[in-house]
Amino acid sequence: MTILIADDEAPSREKLKRMLGQLAPGHGIIEARDGLEAMELIEQQKPDILVLDIHMPEMTGLEVALEIGDRFPVIFVTAYDEYAIRAFELFAVDYLLKPYSLQRLDVAIQRAYSRIDKPAIIPSKELLALAKNLSPQHAPRILIRTGERMLPLSISSINWIASMGNYLELHTEDGKFIERDTMNNFLSRLDSRFIRVHRSFSVKLDEVRKVEAVFKGDYQLTMSDGNTVKLSRHYRDAFFSKFS
Repeated sequence: MTILIADDEAPSREKLKRMLGQLAPGHGIIEARDGLEAMELIEQQKPDILVLDIHMPEMTGLEVALEIGDRFPVIFVTAYDEYAIRAFELFAVDYLLKPYSLQRLDVAIQRAYSRIDKPAIIPSKELLALAKNLSPQHAPRILIRTGERMLPLSISSINWIASMGNYLELHTEDGKFIERDTMNNFLSRLDSRFIRVHRSFSVKLDEVRKVEAVFKGDYQLTMSDGNTVKLSRHYRDAFFSKFS
């Protein structure tokens, strides 16, 4: 049995591989970094189950699903619940809303197993319309000011955010950017992958690598870039609830 996972974020792929290793030891895992690579690997290696992130560059998970038709059971993964639910209703055997638990993944994989060799009914016109709205050129981005210029910044590239009064430090895969905004207002522009952990810090959950207790109910988070961020008691319960 072989499972293909496609996600443009390496930490998300690593997390999914670890979880699948617990649920299905011995099964083959194939990785794709975007939709185009997923299509190539599907044609070359003919996996049994596809786990596709909906938002990917070059080719979205929905566009991959349209191309492969009814040949493989598909599980969609996304941080955007409105797209996940709609896509699930139209095509997939299940969907996973980030951040998901091991138990939730187990349910999805079992459903996919039950659908192997059982063709899906694809309402292609509806799925095509949904895929068009999620094409890479419409991928979630924000505009930030750098000097006299406005720079489009992919939301998925942001790892964590630090507040400095009316300014924010956006720590991304490509370095640090300064944005004039308040934390509350900026978070309203982001999705459920981001959570406030301190009055001065917010993080993307996928980028948290370690959680350590430090003092009287406070914690310290180690991020994927090696920096540490404070998790205060006030935000502690909301943070931990994301992993339950």
